[in-house]
Amino acid sequence: MKLRFGLVAAAVSSAIVAGVAVAASNGYIGGAGPVSVSVPFTATVPNVLLLRVGAAAGPDGPLLLNPTISVTTSPTNWDGSLPSSTTATASVNAFAYTNNANGASLSCATTGLPTLGGNGIFATDVSVSTAALAPAITPTLSHPGANLSCTATTSITRNEVFDATWTYSLDPVAVVNGISAGSHSFSVAYTLTPTP
Repeated sequence: MKLRFGLVAAAVSSAIVAGVAVAASNGYIGGAGPVSVSVPFTATVPNVLLLRVGAAAGPDGPLLLNPTISVTTSPTNWDGSLPSSTTATASVNAFAYTNNANGASLSCATTGLPTLGGNGIFATDVSVSTAALAPAITPTLSHPGANLSCTATTSITRNEVFDATWTYSLDPVAVVNGISAGSHSFSVAYTLTPTP
């Protein structure tokens, strides 16, 4: 039932006199109702990218890949056979998280190693294995590539922590067949990039 304008105005005036607050973005007075009011909201959530490789307090320092070379007999009674090497390994724990709508991708790049034809360690001489981090209740963060050539990327989905233990191994065959003696320094940079 619609009221004439004069009656509506009188009703509003009576409500104000009685101390009743009238506030609505849409509505009417009279009839059976209901009256609904829309309240707009905007929530802005910051974009988060988190990546940790190694110790929580900072870099682990240089990871040491120091093989031991031996001969089948002894250096003083060498029989002419090729020496052998142990597999030198080093491990780190890695963690990644994002809340980016389309997730993120993890990549890496190795610097300080020679290209083919050099006399040092090649990127393919250092393999990287991935193992679930105990108690293995979160998704495993695969290393971006099977070695330090970093030819692959790892995708992670949003709102989940990915983690793993990465173990770097220096190829023992390369140690005795191609890598020169001495100290070889190199580094691997890991980058977590939001997926557009």
